[in-house]
Amino acid sequence: MAKKLTLLTFILSLFSGIMFSEEIQEIVILEKKLSSLNGWSNNQSITSISEKELDDLDAQHPKQIFRRSPGIWISRGSGQEHLTAIRSPVLTGPGACGSFLVLEDGLPVRPTGFCNVNGLFETFFEMASGLETITGPASARYGANAMHGVVNILSKPITSENKFYTNVGPNNYKNFKIRTSNQENWSFDGHFANNDGFRDKSGYDQQKIKIQSIFSLSSWDAALKATLTNLNQETAGYINGLDSYKNEEFSRRNFNPDAYRDANSQRVSLRLTKEDKNTVDSITSYIRSNDMKFFHPNGFVRPAEMYEYVCDAVEQLLIEARAGKSSTLSIGFHLRIGGRPARFRAVTKILEYLADLDAQIWRARRIDIARHFAAVSQTAKT
Repeated sequence: MAKKLTLLTFILSLFSGIMFSEEIQEIVILEKKLSSLNGWSNNQSITSISEKELDDLDAQHPKQIFRRSPGIWISRGSGQEHLTAIRSPVLTGPGACGSFLVLEDGLPVRPTGFCNVNGLFETFFEMASGLETITGPASARYGANAMHGVVNILSKPITSENKFYTNVGPNNYKNFKIRTSNQENWSFDGHFANNDGFRDKSGYDQQKIKIQSIFSLSSWDAALKATLTNLNQETAGYINGLDSYKNEEFSRRNFNPDAYRDANSQRVSLRLTKEDKNTVDSITSYIRSNDMKFFHPNGFVRPAEMYEYVCDAVEQLLIEARAGKSSTLSIGFHLRIGGRPARFRAVTKILEYLADLDAQIWRARRIDIARHFAAVSQTAKT
């Protein structure tokens, strides 16, 4: 088994080296082609934001950056939350899964199956040397998620100057940034931010760390990068009511003080490059971990609330049905959340309640509804 694994690793390494062989121009151009989107495009719309622009912006949120990029819209949510549109509608929930590819130095920040729309807050956009975007569908070369577009965050090179700076803003916002290195073979970047939020009992604490090192490994030049991010956020819920946002005191209230979002990520990559006479071979291996916990109490907390809500809806529709107006009621359950023991008790009680009404209602699954309409359609044709 060990021999087979070693042989497979060798074949994959050889294949990767062949696939990424390129003509040598100069080492700066080489590094840009390996980490950047430029040089890989084929008639695609690529835009970029420079390091100077990013430093001048000192952005607290991705929206402040991407409003400078054509074809991209970032909707700002509570704290660091956001929704993305790249030549597309503003996609939410499952609609955003697999739609946008977020990279850092050419490597995906999240696996394809990690379905959450807030990927940009796990990048180091606050201390980047540049930012690139592809608007519109991109090649599978970048990854399976590049259906609407690609965002690539470029790390500061080790040779960047050392500095320490801070920024303060409204709602007790403050950040601290530090860059230190020997400007030869290692560097450390740190970003630490705190914001109390403009709503009651909202805000966040965020930390990001990046460590880089370059060294020789046998006949290869090695570049090691490690990025750690952490977000602890008290999320503010929605406010309701026509023109309620115009009331400053009301708009600052938080009706869901228990909502939160805790997210952390770890990424480590090792890029090996070797120059030959007319080619450069490159092999990049990486490992990543993403973890997120969040709770938005916009639904039902206790099973009795769900049960009573469905009962009230059914009774109202029965009243309308007796008056000659039949209706359809769809009841949906989130498989993971509804499967919790306490919440599943509501599912059981609802099914028992509906079973007692068999003489007054038609309980149907989706397949039953499909068969019914197929039969009705066939009858109408004959």
